[in-house]
Amino acid sequence: MHVSPAVRAIMMFSLAATVGACAPAGYGQGSLISVSFVSREPPPERVEVIPARPSNDVVWVSGRWAANGNDYTWREGSWERPESGKKEWVKGKWVHEDRGWHYMDGHWQ
Repeated sequence: MHVSPAVRAIMMFSLAATVGACAPAGYGQGSLISVSFVSREPPPERVEVIPARPSNDVVWVSGRWAANGNDYTWREGSWERPESGKKEWVKGKWVHEDRGWHYMDGHWQ
């Protein structure tokens, strides 16, 4: 079956739009996921003093280093309410690849 270039372009656009809408769990439909690379390794994690738990329905989400250009900024941990049906926070981590270091977000499970 012969398909004209215009029809082929429309089919490819539709396929790209459909695949783009299939974002990982935790992201809004059609969200763009941006990955920032940092050339140097993140500093060691800080030791945090965890404040008293304000209520039984919250879980401690530990602090982390966040990329700030080619440097890092510490983000303090906090008590957070889990997503519906979830109980545990799986901590994110810094990963090294050929292009540098990037952060993989934590998530609820």
